[in-house]
Amino acid sequence: MPAPTRPRTAARAPQRAESDGTPPATPAQDTGQLLDILRQLARDSGLDLPADAVTLDTRLEADLGLDSLGRSELIARVERGLGRRLPDEALLAPTRRRA
Repeated sequence: MPAPTRPRTAARAPQRAESDGTPPATPAQDTGQLLDILRQLARDSGLDLPADAVTLDTRLEADLGLDSLGRSELIARVERGLGRRLPDEALLAPTRRRA
């Protein structure tokens, strides 16, 4: 089965404009929010992992067992949670953080 595709749209700027005039989140705040989203997805998927076992170095496929559908769900949750549109390449990107 081919990987899921999404309609091609122009990528949005990586900044988040808050409607109430507050400044966009800092990278540290985004990192914490991203980890919260990933940990919630792991819980919702029935993985019995302690929260601190999911880090920025967690491999989506090898450690969490995410397949292409799981990646699609994660991308959708990240986009909703961070208020940003991720590029289509995010579905295919390596899952390990670069040093």
